[in-house]
Amino acid sequence: MISRSVFAASKKLHQSIFRKPTLHLLPSSFSFFSSTPHQDSHNLYKLNHKDWLSPNEVLKIFSNLKEPTSIISVLNQYSQRKDYKPNEALFTLVINHLAQAKSFDAIEHIMQRIKVERSCRLSDEFFYNVVKIYGNQAGRIKKAIDTLFDMPNGYKCWPSVKTFNFVLNLLVANKLFDEIHEIYLSANRLGIEIDECCLNILVKGKQGKVEEGMKLLERMKVKGCYPNAGSYQEVLYGLLDKERFMEAKEILGRMICAHMNPSFVSYKKLIDGLCREKLVEDVDLVLKQMVQQGFVPRMGMWRAIVRCVLSGNNANICLDEIVDS
Repeated sequence: MISRSVFAASKKLHQSIFRKPTLHLLPSSFSFFSSTPHQDSHNLYKLNHKDWLSPNEVLKIFSNLKEPTSIISVLNQYSQRKDYKPNEALFTLVINHLAQAKSFDAIEHIMQRIKVERSCRLSDEFFYNVVKIYGNQAGRIKKAIDTLFDMPNGYKCWPSVKTFNFVLNLLVANKLFDEIHEIYLSANRLGIEIDECCLNILVKGKQGKVEEGMKLLERMKVKGCYPNAGSYQEVLYGLLDKERFMEAKEILGRMICAHMNPSFVSYKKLIDGLCREKLVEDVDLVLKQMVQQGFVPRMGMWRAIVRCVLSGNNANICLDEIVDS
């Protein structure tokens, strides 16, 4: 006979092995869900104490904020402390946080506050980030331009050519060609030394103004800068659109000498134009250059060339020689 005590022990062991597992809840600090405003207020308890806060502690407080709408109020709370001493890292963090929340009006408020307080020195990299947010995320092109012009006087920081070129490129991308000229003329006032990148952007942007584009190409050479293929191509397209085919042929030749490959469309437009002008010898030269660059003329181009050749009495172009080459 099994004693009652042994039976009870056996039953207890059986229950401990086969019982359902108990679910242990994670503490709130391990929540997988986004923080709530209540949690934000919990993170701010240090601001309510008189203990001196280091810059890293302040950054940590703002980094832990999950509600973008609370950033301005928290910044106001921090500014009332005796140890209030914001730096570039803090303002960058605040602005990036607001940008993620698409609170662009709040960013403008922060920028105005920085200008009035002048509580810390800010680098060009800070303003490059702000201009980029205004231009790419907010679509506030005018604010990007205003920030660039406001840097020397309003914020006591001179823009770099990187920030200057970003604004130029922004205007080109948005086809604001009149503003491009204004920015370019302001380079000296902003302390900007025009570089190769800047001139390439300008050539791409003086659209429909072929003469200005060609002058910029010449200026680049004088300054020791080297226009890229895109700059040459923009001027070339402008000349072709204006049907200035002999000047276009010259630019095309300069590109080849600089080891740049003009586009197939450039060759097509130029040859079509030269054929219409019945300039057989020039057609011969450009066609040979085209073939040497690895392009194969299409049937429509051949028809135009043949008509041009047949219309000339003294034509000495040899199509078989071109094809063989």
